[in-house]
Amino acid sequence: MSLTKQFIDLVYNDDKCKNYYFLMSFIKHKKFLMELFDSINKSIFHFNQCKDYYYTMKIPYTNLYKNYSKLYIISLFNCVPTLDNSIKEKVTYDIYDKIFLYYVYNKNFYIKLFNAFDKAIINHHQVKDFTYVFIIPELFNKKYNCDKLILEAKDMINLYNISHMMKLPLPNPNDFIN
Repeated sequence: MSLTKQFIDLVYNDDKCKNYYFLMSFIKHKKFLMELFDSINKSIFHFNQCKDYYYTMKIPYTNLYKNYSKLYIISLFNCVPTLDNSIKEKVTYDIYDKIFLYYVYNKNFYIKLFNAFDKAIINHHQVKDFTYVFIIPELFNKKYNCDKLILEAKDMINLYNISHMMKLPLPNPNDFIN
């Protein structure tokens, strides 16, 4: 069994460590998430310009991918404010669409998180204090009931470095649906 697999098993069995797992997983997949968020802006821009645009969502550490057209991205994005309602109404989405919707639904959370890590690095190098309160998004917390984490700059830098040494999978939205 790999060290990463052992770590993930340990974390999923310990309520306090689940926050760390989610935090490191989100940081590890910053590039994927930012490309996902950027696809919305590019779709709208290309729609207004009457140009074609396609985004290929490649799920990290898998061979799975899906191509999205600008119109499909815009239609999915329009579903985001009513994500909870559409799930209750049993609208069927494939796993790719669920990933898209769940991560875009919490877009502001991820952007604040990534900005906090950038500030932590800057403040740490300037020998300034910096603290960030990590509260997992509501959609993830429905199943896992995670508490908030209060992180200092040095802790955030350590988590950032550790997360990039591990092969952490992106949390799967199928795990959060009731």
